[in-house]
Amino acid sequence: MDALLMTLNDQLWGKTTEVYNIGSEEQTNVLTVARIVTETMGLKNVKIRATTSPGVRAWPGDVGKMQLDISKIKHLVWKPRLRSEEAVRVAAKELNEELENTH
Repeated sequence: MDALLMTLNDQLWGKTTEVYNIGSEEQTNVLTVARIVTETMGLKNVKIRATTSPGVRAWPGDVGKMQLDISKIKHLVWKPRLRSEEAVRVAAKELNEELENTH
């Protein structure tokens, strides 16, 4: 699929496509994300349970740990404004507000 997209891009605009990872410079884990989401939504008495140890794949194809390489975009003087946990908190807050506005 990527080759087809690049070919169409080359034919239509005559230039190649650049791909950049955008992310933070540190990792967080799914348990922290779950805690932030439950706190942001104001959920009480929620028990978060992991079925595997941190960093271990939970199912075939799962990624135990992931860290995007953002060095390419940083060469363009871009840098992340938020740390991972801050970005999760902002996203959870915005999604929660959107959910509240639709009900």
